[in-house]
Amino acid sequence: MKGVIMAGGVGARLRPLTCNIPKPMMPLMNKPIMEHILKLLKEHGITEVCATLQYLPEMIKNYFEDGSDFGVNLKYYIEEIPLGTAGSVKNAQEFLDETFIVISGDVLCDINLAEAIEFHKKKRSIATLVLTREEIPLEYGVVVTTEDGNIIRFLEKPSWAEVFSDTINTGIYILEPEVLDYFEKDEVFDFSKDLFPLLLKDRQPLFGMVSDCYWCDIGSPEQYIQAHKDIFKGNVQGNFWDGSKEQGLWLGKDISWGNNCTITPPVTIGNNCRIGDNVIIEPYTVIDDNTIVDDNASIKRSIIWKNSYIGKGSEIRGSIICGKTTIKDNVSIFENAIIGEETIIEPRSTIKPGVKIWPGKTIEEECIISSNIIWGTKSSKYLFGERGISGKINIDVTPELAAKLGASFGCQLPKKSKIAVSGIDTPYIEMIKIALISGILSLGHEVFDLGNTLLPITKKAVPYHKLSGGVHLREKNNGEILIEFFDSRGTAIDKEMQRKIQHAFIRDDFQRCIPEDIKKVNSIPNFCENYITQLAENYDTDLIRQNKFVVGFSASEQNTLKVLSMFLEKLGVKPVKLKKGIQGSYDLVVIVEDHGNKIQLGVDDFYTDDTYNYLIDSIITLKSGECDCITLPLNSPRIIQDIAKKYNADVKWSKISTYEPPDPFEFIGKVIEYICANKTDFEDLLEEVPSYYWKYKTVPCPWEDKGKVIRRLMEIEDPEMKIETIEGVKLHHNKGCVLVLPDAEKPLCKIYGEGYTEEFAESITEQLIEKIKGIRDE
Repeated sequence: MKGVIMAGGVGARLRPLTCNIPKPMMPLMNKPIMEHILKLLKEHGITEVCATLQYLPEMIKNYFEDGSDFGVNLKYYIEEIPLGTAGSVKNAQEFLDETFIVISGDVLCDINLAEAIEFHKKKRSIATLVLTREEIPLEYGVVVTTEDGNIIRFLEKPSWAEVFSDTINTGIYILEPEVLDYFEKDEVFDFSKDLFPLLLKDRQPLFGMVSDCYWCDIGSPEQYIQAHKDIFKGNVQGNFWDGSKEQGLWLGKDISWGNNCTITPPVTIGNNCRIGDNVIIEPYTVIDDNTIVDDNASIKRSIIWKNSYIGKGSEIRGSIICGKTTIKDNVSIFENAIIGEETIIEPRSTIKPGVKIWPGKTIEEECIISSNIIWGTKSSKYLFGERGISGKINIDVTPELAAKLGASFGCQLPKKSKIAVSGIDTPYIEMIKIALISGILSLGHEVFDLGNTLLPITKKAVPYHKLSGGVHLREKNNGEILIEFFDSRGTAIDKEMQRKIQHAFIRDDFQRCIPEDIKKVNSIPNFCENYITQLAENYDTDLIRQNKFVVGFSASEQNTLKVLSMFLEKLGVKPVKLKKGIQGSYDLVVIVEDHGNKIQLGVDDFYTDDTYNYLIDSIITLKSGECDCITLPLNSPRIIQDIAKKYNADVKWSKISTYEPPDPFEFIGKVIEYICANKTDFEDLLEEVPSYYWKYKTVPCPWEDKGKVIRRLMEIEDPEMKIETIEGVKLHHNKGCVLVLPDAEKPLCKIYGEGYTEEFAESITEQLIEKIKGIRDE
């Protein structure tokens, strides 16, 4: 008698347990399930065995090798593509030259194979199926037999309306070699769906033996946990543990015990484990080899795979923790949660019941995870970056997240609020926008869809229509989506509002409205024209028209180009669309990129950037005499202070994260009107900007080191340096200054260096980079 172990299943229903290992390699009492199957075969004298493999075959081959360590001779047959249960066994036809038994490599059973083999021989059967009783047979093949075991009917995975028996197919078969001649090699063929009905139709002797022994198909996490409980309770016969087994404590070798531990059996603890002081381990807990359970941790009814770490004060309840997982201090993981392999959970985080985290994820400090984490590598307690919420579409930012985000924003606003939503016109952004709108509507709010609209237009539409807030979605230059939120004034929400949204998102607790309170989405498709009209009213368009001002213009997106063209025409200039390779004579060149958020002004070969635009805007404002104080972001050149002094004005430095830049189209109009009113040109305006030397660089810095870096920089004692801590750390020197700012979205620090000479700007920037590297690498 030879044996076939079917070990090619993917185990999709068990994910994330089976993301990185084949289902037969899942540990059952700290040994692969398939090892228990090999032991069962060997105990019944079946030592010539082959395994059919398909998913991650090398992992199985590397563990079992030729089978000699397990008392069998083991061969392997690999499917390149799934061929069905019978198709996979067909690959081993040359090996199967006598009666053979087929058994799944991912079941737990204590079936008496000798009894089944005897039944097969006595009935002179060509195929014998081992059957069992199942109260709810919907996930299995249902079989009907006569009194003497003759099979008369099959039905695979019936509905309740189709159930005609509680006798099911266990997937254990005793077969004669000739059954494999009923189909061709490499043909997709299944035992229960194809071969057995064919044998039945061909009137071959097909029998079923009903066994009252234990059998469990480990097809779900719940069944996996139940299988361990059944072993502990003695419901399944067999020797599942080679180590010490006294008073319900199944203990491996070289376990290190702390003081005042409370271990309540039945419990399994593998080899080389370390159990800290005051640890509590309650019944039906299984801990695999090389695992550390640190002081004051508490584990109940959980399965922890090998090479894991459970931090101090952490509590694990009814969960499965996969291998090489690091759970840091004071983490709580609740019922039916599954933590994938090589996951890191930072301190004081909470994993709510039923959550599944796929392998290789990092859960940041103090996170509360209430939904599955599948894509991406990190779940952060910080949703918001520098300008909003961003990430890869359908990986970091999914429709599910967007709907939850819409509800999180909506629940911060008064009941029955009116909210603007807009987005750039692409299918994927539209998908996220629809999901976000659904979340807002679920709270009974009213949504005004501005359609394919630029950010500056949305910000103006919110106060114009007297709305409570707004949301704008667009694509960033790196291909990610960016979601920005605004208050009733059309300005970006502050940090306090961000925290409230974050808290609501984490709690996942929203007061949904009744169906009758759900509103229709209102459409406001043409606010762009209103926006342009409002802007143009701020300028002397007659003056501009009299100057016959010529503007060459271009934009990186079609919608932006349309808005820019309409605005320039309304302003009274002569707009000329720039064409590649064609030169022209212009009073000013305007280039708008990033969906209206990046402006470049220029003549000849010089074009401004954001920093230069801030300086130009400040100079025009100061010369107008309209104010005695201007506000600029902290990363602006401090040379502006020298300009302000000339006009008896002050400079107020704003945090970069809260700075509201000028409306880009307002800025364009402001520059054109200034040039026309003062009968000057753009070159003369540029000459009013003093020379300054500016360096911007970044240095990699892990998240956990950012706080240390900033603290250590603040401790610098240098009589030539003055420290400012409005945001990040700004070090002032009489020859210049440097700002170090931790990035809100990436593991790096930004360095802005400025000097009266280029050499000093370069030198102070490089000095700080080396300083940060030294602190980081300590």
